Amino acid sequence: MYTVHIKSAKNFTCCFSHAKGSFYRAFNAVLGKVANVASELVIIELLKTKCLPILYYGVEACPVNKTQLHSLDFVLHSSFRKIFRTKSTNVVIVKDCMLMFGCSTAEEVISRRKDKFLFSSQIHSYG
Repeated sequence: MYTVHIKSAKNFTCCFSHAKGSFYRAFNAVLGKVANVASELVIIELLKTKCLPILYYGVEACPVNKTQLHSLDFVLHSSFRKIFRTKSTNVVIVKDCMLMFGCSTAEEVISRRKDKFLFSSQIHSYG
């Protein structure tokens, strides 16, 4: 079950450490089942359909700062490095791989999800 964790703070903030942990558990489970028999393309599609929804659950309702964005991007980058079996820390190479396989950065996904959330809430408040 997916959950959103709210931090105790002066301002409204959310904690993504549980989401990241759940994402890694799901990703490692998928990788453990298919890593030796599936192509990178299949693994990335499974990542996008089975794991990323766990990472991004409820994020449209939470304020996300730059540090949290970088942290979520690191999760994606480390997953791509694991899929392609590389220890390279060159972010440009990882971002290019993500782009080639149609996987957006955390900032792009969160921005789209927030826009969609705000647009749908406006429609429902007028309708």
